[in-house]
Amino acid sequence: MTWTPQENRGAEYVSYVVTLSSADGHTSRQVAKTLYVTDHAPDQFVFDFGTSHQTNLTATDAGLSGLAFPHALDGVTGAWSATGAVDVDGADVSTCS
Repeated sequence: MTWTPQENRGAEYVSYVVTLSSADGHTSRQVAKTLYVTDHAPDQFVFDFGTSHQTNLTATDAGLSGLAFPHALDGVTGAWSATGAVDVDGADVSTCS
């Protein structure tokens, strides 16, 4: 068997994703920011699992500093939990809860 190295394209994008859920399980939202290696502007959004509605936010080029998701917890009363993931080109490389 001969191993043939493939061209290393490197990463196209990195996404930082946090899923927020109410303690009663009735409300769940995902907040995310995607940073691209190319000149593509970053993406930032809040996705509501209950309504399947995504609100796109204005993202800055400032990386993760000053990251804010206005109204992401609207309607989430009492305790809530969060899980997070970092993915590169759509594949999770790190998770936390």
